Amino acid sequence: MEVPILVCGCGMRIRAPGARPGRVGRCPACGGRLEVPPPAGEPEPRPEIDLADTPGTLRPPPEIVLQPARARKKRRSSRPDRSPSGKVMPMADGLLPLLSQPERGWLISFLYPLRGAESLAMVGSMGCLFWIFGVMVAEYCLQVMSDSSSMGGALLGMLFVILAVVPVVILLPMIVAYWFQYLGRILVTSAGGEVAPPRMPDRNFDGFLTGLSPWFVWIVLGLALPLAPAIWLAGPSGPGGVPSWAVAVLAAAALPYILAALMLSFLHDDTFAAMPWGVLLAVVRLGPLFLALCGLIAVAFGGFGGAVALSLWIRPRAYWTYMLFTLPCCVAFLWIQMVVMRLLGIYYYHRKAGLKWQTADLRWGIAWKL
Repeated sequence: MEVPILVCGCGMRIRAPGARPGRVGRCPACGGRLEVPPPAGEPEPRPEIDLADTPGTLRPPPEIVLQPARARKKRRSSRPDRSPSGKVMPMADGLLPLLSQPERGWLISFLYPLRGAESLAMVGSMGCLFWIFGVMVAEYCLQVMSDSSSMGGALLGMLFVILAVVPVVILLPMIVAYWFQYLGRILVTSAGGEVAPPRMPDRNFDGFLTGLSPWFVWIVLGLALPLAPAIWLAGPSGPGGVPSWAVAVLAAAALPYILAALMLSFLHDDTFAAMPWGVLLAVVRLGPLFLALCGLIAVAFGGFGGAVALSLWIRPRAYWTYMLFTLPCCVAFLWIQMVVMRLLGIYYYHRKAGLKWQTADLRWGIAWKL
């Protein structure tokens, strides 16, 4: 199926793979209203013919000649593009075909990044960047400091560390902001019932900053607030003597609150809907299945934590094996984040009629600006 390309009045060209005809959205550049047109090749409605131009007289209708539609060359593809019922499904050039409708099973959502070329490009490129900045640069700095201390040149080693850290300090916040933008788009498009992964944000200054307001709201109201007790117990100002497992249990108990606040920050008409009383009410309205979904998400992140613990165990025994093992760990961590946003969006999509968090159609991109 041909991917519709929408042209905004500001000149922005937007690809909307998987968007249904009649879908209303917003331009990520100017916020203008956009609507997906009907597929090309649909017959236009026939004009009405007035048979009585003058009173008392009838004239034969003009002859209408229908031109045959130009045959399109079918692109060969080795992937299936039809559902079992024979319905043609849109493709987003991923490793797996798109579904004919949003999934209802949670486990199938773990394959969501495989259904789009842009989602695969994002998780692969961002995984490599986070691996370089988070693992390779950190290991280089630790090695330089160790070697310089052993040779009595601590100041020279500090200079090399600063030269290595400065690019990270400059580039890493932009990379994180860009990745958060894409995660927000996954949540919003999934909540709108889209089956294709969203397109990547624009790679310009405005593209890096647009859409961060919901993240700031969630970090303050939905993340820092519920984790404050666990942080206080584990910190130096706490009572002391609290076992680490008790702190971990307290933090895990806040997971439903954190995820519900994330959904409210992006999917509610009210910008500050993620207030404590609103989040608690949302957890109740989302139902018991939401708690089960939170348990599945906790298991997924727990598996990643186990992989990190394994890599730290490997590090002193086989250093280069540890370095290679951390690369798929970084990719898996980003993969889990994409799946979590998909799960939350789909969960809202199947219950939005009862929740009534929004009065208008969802947008493809987040148009809020700083």
